[in-house]
Amino acid sequence: MKTVPDFQKWKVARTPITMVTCYDAATSKILNETSVDALLVGDSCAMVVHGYDSTIHATVEMMVTHTAATRRGAPDKVIVADMPFLSYRGSIDASTQAVSELMRAGANAVKVERSKGNCELISRLVEAGIPVMGHLGLTPQSIHEFG
Repeated sequence: MKTVPDFQKWKVARTPITMVTCYDAATSKILNETSVDALLVGDSCAMVVHGYDSTIHATVEMMVTHTAATRRGAPDKVIVADMPFLSYRGSIDASTQAVSELMRAGANAVKVERSKGNCELISRLVEAGIPVMGHLGLTPQSIHEFG
């Protein structure tokens, strides 16, 4: 089984890392049998699975459900769960509670879309032993800011 510390080793060795977005047990069961390194339970499930027009409709509860389903199908994969829109922008306690729920659902790490304004939360999570992944490139939670 691959683990989060493997990612650091691969980074140092400049070894490519593969990650596929997944939302359910059936797909993750198939992916569990592949060489893919990690599965991302993306907030894009709001659009892809639930039919919403953007990712901002994803909730912590929705992400917990999809993370748990993905974990059940892929017990051997590293699973990264997206923090849904604004779940990391409230109080530190509320944000930490959201992370706790995602980790209990089976995530090995969480992904936060923005770092600006989240440094205190990210520091607190990392100090608590929770791996945090940043998000580079397209930031769909910012749809109203960027259009």
